[in-house]
Amino acid sequence: MMTIWKFFSKIVVPVLANLGGTFQRANKISGLINHVGLEAYIKIKYPFISLGKYIIFNLDTYNRELKLRKNSIDSEVFKYTFYDQFHKPISQVNIGSAPLILDFGANIGFSVLMYKHWYPDAKIIAFELDQDNYNLAIYNTRGLENVTIHNKAISDRSSIVSYNKSGREDGYVILDPMDNCGDVKIESLSINDVISEYNITTINYVKIDIEGTEVDILRAKDLSWMRLVKNINIEFHTIEDDMSEFIDILTCQGFEVYRHDDHWSSISGIRRN
Repeated sequence: MMTIWKFFSKIVVPVLANLGGTFQRANKISGLINHVGLEAYIKIKYPFISLGKYIIFNLDTYNRELKLRKNSIDSEVFKYTFYDQFHKPISQVNIGSAPLILDFGANIGFSVLMYKHWYPDAKIIAFELDQDNYNLAIYNTRGLENVTIHNKAISDRSSIVSYNKSGREDGYVILDPMDNCGDVKIESLSINDVISEYNITTINYVKIDIEGTEVDILRAKDLSWMRLVKNINIEFHTIEDDMSEFIDILTCQGFEVYRHDDHWSSISGIRRN
C-alpha cells in the first residue's frame, strides 16, 4: 500500500516538476525527494515540526531511522552525503565486493552508512574525534555488521591533540601542537597505528576528511602506509585552489590521480597495479 509520503514523492511532486517554467524549483525538489524521501525532506527543511532537540525520520532507501541535531550543520551534511554524494567513490574506482574501508572523519555516521549500503559485505573501520558526533554516528549506524567506529582523532602522529568545540559540527580543526590548548583533548592515532592495531595488509578504500590535518599527513616523512592502499579519496580544507603539491605526492606514491568535477577540493587516487 502506498504511503502518503511515497504518494507525494512519486506522483504529485514529479507532476509539478514536469509542468516546467514556474515549477523549475519543483524539479530540483523532486530530485532531492527521490533520493531521500519526502519525510526526510520535510523534516530537514522545516525542523520546527520536530519536537525536542533532534530531527528523527526514516530514510526509506536505507530502511533506517536517522537522528540529526536541530540548528546545526547536520542537515547540510545529510544533503551533501546522500544527495550530492560527495564521498561516493568515483566511477573509475573498483574496490571489490567485500572491501576493507577506512573512514577517517566519520562525523555523524552518514558516510559509513552510505558505504555499507553500497558494499554490504564491506568491513568498515571509522574514526571521529568529537564525542557528540561519535554518539550520533553510533546511533545512525547501529546494528550494521563489521562496522567499528572509534572516538579518536587521526593525524600524522600518536599523541593527545585538542580542538575548540565552537564552530561547525562537521569542521572541528585539530590545533597546532605548539598551541595545544583547545576546549577538548582527544587521543590521536597515525594511520600506521591503525594498520598495526588491525593487522591490515590491504586497504581497498580510504576516505580522509579531517579538516586540514590531511595536509600534515601527506607532508609527513613516513608515507609507507600508502603502499597498502588501493584507492584513496581526500577532501582538502585549504583556501588554495592549486592542488599540484598533493597531486604530485600521490602520483609519486604510485597513484593515478583524479580531481572531482562536482567537489573542487576532493582528490581521488587509484593504484592500478
